[in-house]
Amino acid sequence: MINVFVVVAVGRFLTYVTLDRYRQLRSELEADMARLESRLGSEVAGLDGRRQSGLAEVKGEIVRLEDRMDAGFTGVRSDLTSVALAVGAAAPRAPREAGQG
Repeated sequence: MINVFVVVAVGRFLTYVTLDRYRQLRSELEADMARLESRLGSEVAGLDGRRQSGLAEVKGEIVRLEDRMDAGFTGVRSDLTSVALAVGAAAPRAPREAGQG
């Protein structure tokens, strides 16, 4: 009968120690997970900020390129208009027919 009490007492002691260790490990794991979640959140926020900044920079470059292209097209249009006017003004006139005059 004493053996039964010894086995139950040892089993109960081991259960207590194991359960305590389990609770300790669980709380450490939860703390680590919370810390990692916080770090991950800040990293994601940093990446989002950099992505937004890069996107704004690309949009600015596109606007600058569009402005340059518009200026170039305006210059070419102006040159073509000048050439067309010069050619039209310098075009030889058809000779008058005899009898007109």
